Amino acid sequence: MHGRIAGAARAVRAYDDPVKRAAVWAKIPAVDLANRAMIAMTRPMTDASHCSASCPTSVEGTRATKRRPEQPGQGGAAQTGTFRYCLLKELLRWFKHDFFKWVNEAPCDECGGPTSRLGGAQPTEEERRFGAGITEVFRCKGKDGRPPCQGVTRFPRINDPAKLLETRRGR
Repeated sequence: MHGRIAGAARAVRAYDDPVKRAAVWAKIPAVDLANRAMIAMTRPMTDASHCSASCPTSVEGTRATKRRPEQPGQGGAAQTGTFRYCLLKELLRWFKHDFFKWVNEAPCDECGGPTSRLGGAQPTEEERRFGAGITEVFRCKGKDGRPPCQGVTRFPRINDPAKLLETRRGR
């Protein structure tokens, strides 16, 4: 139990590193996301696919009313809370759909084809350096009707924010 808690504490400290945090902020398209949040705030409340349909008017989480200030920025604290909520939703959308790639089965490192999971392996020293506690191993299944190339792909479960910025894939 103590080992798991210590490992979790190390993972949290990795995200508290000022250099790594600066690297993360450098990748985030903050101006574009802010513009998207402002646009989302102006969409009709009835359209459930837009941010404004579920944006609270404050950090406490009260729901937005049907009436909105005519001009963005004219609504005081309620408008600020709505903007922050919409901005957070835009950040999450960007991270999930544009920036990061969710990996269920890693593509073959040799040919790029699909793979099947063989199991787990101990991480190498290099993988461990980036916080991997386990490395998943996959074997090529073949691509475009061709026989498998027999490539073996290692997929370390990395927990280092700087390395995740580099690979942009994980689970």
